[in-house]
Amino acid sequence: MSVLDLGCGPGTWLRRVVTHALGLGFSEIRARGIDVADAQVRRAAGLARTLCAEPGVALRFQVCDIRRRFEEADAGVDLCLCLYAVLNHVPRADLPGVIAEVARVTRGDVITTVRAAGSTPTIFIGPVASARRFRQDNRTDRFEADLEGGRHAVFNVHLFGAAELEELVSAHFDVEDLRGLDLFHGRFASDPRWNPETMQATPGFCSELERMESLYCRDPGFIDHATHLLLVARRKGSSHD
Repeated sequence: MSVLDLGCGPGTWLRRVVTHALGLGFSEIRARGIDVADAQVRRAAGLARTLCAEPGVALRFQVCDIRRRFEEADAGVDLCLCLYAVLNHVPRADLPGVIAEVARVTRGDVITTVRAAGSTPTIFIGPVASARRFRQDNRTDRFEADLEGGRHAVFNVHLFGAAELEELVSAHFDVEDLRGLDLFHGRFASDPRWNPETMQATPGFCSELERMESLYCRDPGFIDHATHLLLVARRKGSSHD
């Protein structure tokens, strides 16, 4: 089994996938996690040190710009992960090229999560409370924030609609699932810094939120208001065998 993780961050999901593959009986797993930030790559490698020692596991982490050609061979990857809103930070003009390169190396599935156009605010680099001021300009895909301590941050952020995300991958992949993640949980979560104790969620309330998530996660009228969009797709012409 071969896995490529674009934007590995702390390597959480790549480690989970490799661990799960071992549990399923895969005897040989080749995986590479890449990220543009050296600090993230070093952190991911440290967290995965024990897993790397498992027999049959070849797991590497490298600094890499996903807008460049990948080292993997054509159709050399069974599963490509692109999580943690990595695609949100790729300039819009570069997105088709990135997806084409993902398609070149992937013979199986791709899984990606992105921030949705109607998602609740985030500053990406820390808790919202640490920003004195922030603004997302969706016309220019530019995010700007003034942080506590005098830091100023400016970077590219493109927020996706579900139809746009599907169209982006449709030339190379058949979409198997596209849903919104966290339509209601985040909005109804109580905060002990603000809400009275009586506002704590009851089991029945949590069950109702789960029912609502399941009911509306693919609804066109709701999906773009989710916190994230989850897309699962398979390379055109490939089989599940």
